[in-house]
Amino acid sequence: MAFRHKSATALLVALVGCSRVGVPTPQPRGDAPEPLVTVTSLSGIARLGGQRLRVVIGLTTDARGRGTGHLQIPDLGLTADGNATWRDDRLELDLRYADGCPGELRIRGKRTPEGGSRVEGTLEAKDCTGDESGTVFLEVTSRTSGPAPDDTRVESAAG
Repeated sequence: MAFRHKSATALLVALVGCSRVGVPTPQPRGDAPEPLVTVTSLSGIARLGGQRLRVVIGLTTDARGRGTGHLQIPDLGLTADGNATWRDDRLELDLRYADGCPGELRIRGKRTPEGGSRVEGTLEAKDCTGDESGTVFLEVTSRTSGPAPDDTRVESAAG
């Protein structure tokens, strides 16, 4: 009897198709869903080395919250780029800059409990002038998700 049951199942699968008996049918590569990205803009203030500096940050992250970050500190004419992670209410940026005095900038922040759009954290900078640390206070100014444009690559060293 068991032999007939297996034969009947095989015949049913052959006639009806895998997708009708609960086994997913592989999709052709052309029908794969488009990768989604989230583009987030933040702005605020950094207190670093006794100075109060305006900060503008742009993030492009994938579904896992990993991607790239771009930072501008207009008061210093500084621009930095690198890896970004925005996941579980935590923001991490590891950036590099080369404006005359090459260096690294690291931001670690967390959304504040009272406001989902506010982020507070620490900032560390290392360059030819030495090491500085301070605080950063940011506000999410926009956040949109959608298909990744063809010219946008979301990459990070973490893979």
